[in-house]
Amino acid sequence: MTQFAICTSVYEAGRPYLGQWIVGAVNAAKGLSVRAVVAVDDLLSPEESLRPLSEAMELTVVTADRGSTVANVRRTMFSAARESRADIVVFCDMDDWLLETAFKEHAETLKEADISYGDLRIVDRVGNSMGRNFFDGNDVPDRTENPGQLTDRNWLGLSNTAILGDCLSTEVMDVPNAVIAVDWWFFSTLLRMGRQGGRAATTVAAYRMHDANILGSKASVCLSDVHRRIAIIERHFECFQGDPHFSRRTKQLIALKVRCEREPDQILRQLENYSSRSHLWHEDITRLLDPTTG
Repeated sequence: MTQFAICTSVYEAGRPYLGQWIVGAVNAAKGLSVRAVVAVDDLLSPEESLRPLSEAMELTVVTADRGSTVANVRRTMFSAARESRADIVVFCDMDDWLLETAFKEHAETLKEADISYGDLRIVDRVGNSMGRNFFDGNDVPDRTENPGQLTDRNWLGLSNTAILGDCLSTEVMDVPNAVIAVDWWFFSTLLRMGRQGGRAATTVAAYRMHDANILGSKASVCLSDVHRRIAIIERHFECFQGDPHFSRRTKQLIALKVRCEREPDQILRQLENYSSRSHLWHEDITRLLDPTTG
């Protein structure tokens, strides 16, 4: 029987969503061999908080060092996932949740791929459907093997993906400390290593829109959040500076930061226009980059 690991990281601010995450994981795991792998950031009383999960499946809890970066928390999770020796590793962030067929859909896709990615049902803060999916209108391919496809946008998150267990090599788990968009770096690195991805046939998870979202289809367009998103992209680009395309993109991003200082109102109007259209993670910002720079 295929051995699955469902992986997440947990933190106290996400506590209101943990119950729904557990229900989703338990329902998706019915009839399958599944172990939960949970990396604890700062969740209080994790054993008690995760008891409904441990009563339904085997549970591995690992604790990140106090004050860990996002990258270190994810490294802790990846390491525990590798140690689980699962055939298939499924990811789902704690503020989202898996749909019932997620494991089966990912497993089917992974018969002919190393990475499985599925669409996300967009829900509001309390979990009600908003009537649309994340991939709608975004031209997400059925197959991906070219890392260049993830240069300016990302659709491979840590809620809608699964990988073969043997993908978790030391190289791909060694997330640079400065990285904030760990998912973008992780899957870009897998593709650069020659791994291939395939799209699952159906939607695999619910993707929650709440006040903490600074990315996604309805990201904030206030200037402070725009600067945060630029910083996320800048750190990502810096990881691949050996690639001439990323070097050019970095110069363009620097020029965009200057424009944000000189003409913030114009930048926000452009971003508002882009954000009103369907887009993937980071794509609203990269659309602002001036190709004549660099």
